[in-house]
Amino acid sequence: MEKDNIKPIFEYSDYKSYVLDLVAAYPKEGRGVFGKLAKALNVSSVLISQIFKGDKDLQIDHTIPLCKFFVLNELETEYFVALVSRKRAGNKELRHFYEQQIFQIQNKALNLKNHLNNNNEVSDEAKTEFYSTWIYAAIRNSCALPEVQTIDDLAELYRLPLNVLEEKVQFLLKNNLIAEGEEGLKLGIGSTHIPKESSLVHSHRKNWRLKAIDSFSNNDPEDLFFVAPMVISEDLAIKLRADLVDLIKGLYRDAPEGDPEVTCCLNIDLFRF
Repeated sequence: MEKDNIKPIFEYSDYKSYVLDLVAAYPKEGRGVFGKLAKALNVSSVLISQIFKGDKDLQIDHTIPLCKFFVLNELETEYFVALVSRKRAGNKELRHFYEQQIFQIQNKALNLKNHLNNNNEVSDEAKTEFYSTWIYAAIRNSCALPEVQTIDDLAELYRLPLNVLEEKVQFLLKNNLIAEGEEGLKLGIGSTHIPKESSLVHSHRKNWRLKAIDSFSNNDPEDLFFVAPMVISEDLAIKLRADLVDLIKGLYRDAPEGDPEVTCCLNIDLFRF
């Protein structure tokens, strides 16, 4: 299926970009697909060209037939309709409404993906322990680095007592969050995914923000701390949030493709006050 050859629709913020990428993924770079789409929507090929290669927007009435033409599932269809509706919204309030709907669908899609992929999820009791301190996640991520193979390596990296590290490492090994191979410690297959509604999310955020505060005094030129209370327009506030969401999604998409070389933590705070 052609849509399997491009990134998921939920990573797009513009419906035209998605359709153009989708058509380009067809054989012969999609030659003739727009003509067939025009027939499916009962409109002219000229109008289709004006929409996807020009400034016109798709009519809401045409969104469902288009989604059926491209064989989108229910959640993908819901997302596509929301993208078109946001583009056609005539005022800030309505645009904001669809912006929130788009974000909710993205979260739903992400939670569904995590649920399907996490067959090795650890117990709730283990998650509670894991998210009680930043140390567990730090050790786990560090075990992906080629230079970290033993508890002594971890002690040198984090300046923590050996008995503390031994206890944490044994817990991670027991729950398959790390493993021990011929070359030493490495990442395991266990998963600690928690839904955004979980109270453990608050512990996770707090732990790493406190760790960030500890780093203020390091004066490391590679670190970046930014605080900016501001008064901005509603449109810019919505765009800023959307840009940050795109940044996070891009990070999760690209991170697995690179070699593990450094451990770092990204904290982003954006809130209204």
